[in-house]
Amino acid sequence: MPKTPDPAPYRILSIDGGGLRGIIPLAILENIDKAVPGWRSGINMYAGTSTGALIALGLAKGMEPAAIMDVYLRKCGMIFERSLWEEVTTLDELTGPKYDSTNREDVCHGLLDNARLRDYLSDDGSKGNVVIASFDVDDRMQPDPAKRRWRAKVFHNLPTVDGSDDGGEIAYRVAMRTSAAPTYFGSYDGFVDGGVFANNPSMCALAQTQDRRLKTAIPPSRCRRCACCRWALAPAIRISMARKTGGWRSGRPSWWTY
Repeated sequence: MPKTPDPAPYRILSIDGGGLRGIIPLAILENIDKAVPGWRSGINMYAGTSTGALIALGLAKGMEPAAIMDVYLRKCGMIFERSLWEEVTTLDELTGPKYDSTNREDVCHGLLDNARLRDYLSDDGSKGNVVIASFDVDDRMQPDPAKRRWRAKVFHNLPTVDGSDDGGEIAYRVAMRTSAAPTYFGSYDGFVDGGVFANNPSMCALAQTQDRRLKTAIPPSRCRRCACCRWALAPAIRISMARKTGGWRSGRPSWWTY
């Protein structure tokens, strides 16, 4: 009998949180783009937390890493500006967050505009998938205040049969929620930084592919290509890949098998 061909891999790019250290995965991705042009066209899902979410949403939108890097270098210093008035009114952080969120919102909105998560979908929903980790400290979905609890929240745009996906959410507001780092910024829409439970969102992404509510099931056998950009490990990423996989072959990273 002829051998049944393996199903096409479902490829995930996961990017950690880390504040302005987001320039590290951006630099890595920019260099991979130069070495392997077009490799990102095979990505099905972008996952991110905090600054990684902003990058993931920008890439899912179709932006180049260099363009996102330019925004970081030109504007992200504004996010951490702090006036004397803010120091006085918060009693030097005793009664409020260290930074105001206005400039952060301007940066997120400017990068992502008013697109909704469902606007990123392409190829009948098989590409442009996004998974963003955040944390709900308000639980407004629970009508009884006495029963409200803090809970993890994973925003995603994979279409579901019961409409439970977050395709209608505005992308920049999701980016604001996942990057509202406690003590640094106030909560946003009742959410704080997803890094409080999943600074590395790769397992959130893998788990979401197995949600039984998805309109189009993603078999586990397809989910065998997940690349993680972790800023803390950035200096060792290329070295470890070369040691484990033999480096670059056939004009593409050998760990990203087509």
